[in-house]
Amino acid sequence: MIYKTYKPIDPVGRIVIPKDFRDAVGFREGEDLLIEVEDGRIVLSKAEQTCVFCDRTAGLRSYMGKTVCENCIKHLTNSAK
Repeated sequence: MIYKTYKPIDPVGRIVIPKDFRDAVGFREGEDLLIEVEDGRIVLSKAEQTCVFCDRTAGLRSYMGKTVCENCIKHLTNSAK
């Protein structure tokens, strides 16, 4: 099914994504969204947690308040010695 609607941008730049659109793609309240510009279009997608250094999605942990993969944590702790 193709969804289409027109929404105004409010004075601070916000738009409302209608509930049926959010439900169709699985966006949930409180989730982070990735916002990208591709070929003159704004593209919204679910933000997938990735390592802040290498963009890996596996083996993620919090390291000094950042999301970092195990490989980069090893590299960071070895280079600090």
